[in-house]
Amino acid sequence: MQRHGAAWADSLRYRHPNLDQLAGLRRITLNDNPRIGDAGSISMAEALADDLWIKAVD
Repeated sequence: MQRHGAAWADSLRYRHPNLDQLAGLRRITLNDNPRIGDAGSISMAEALADDLWIKAVD
């Protein structure tokens, strides 16, 4: 929540928050992980749908 608040304050002030300067998870790599399966992939996609900081899920 803290990083979201910082980005929100910057976006209100300058209209363009620099998300690269904020700490947080950017990429999730799940290569060759059969235990996740389709149901796990769908659940993860739904959970991350509104996350502005995630750039990639591999």
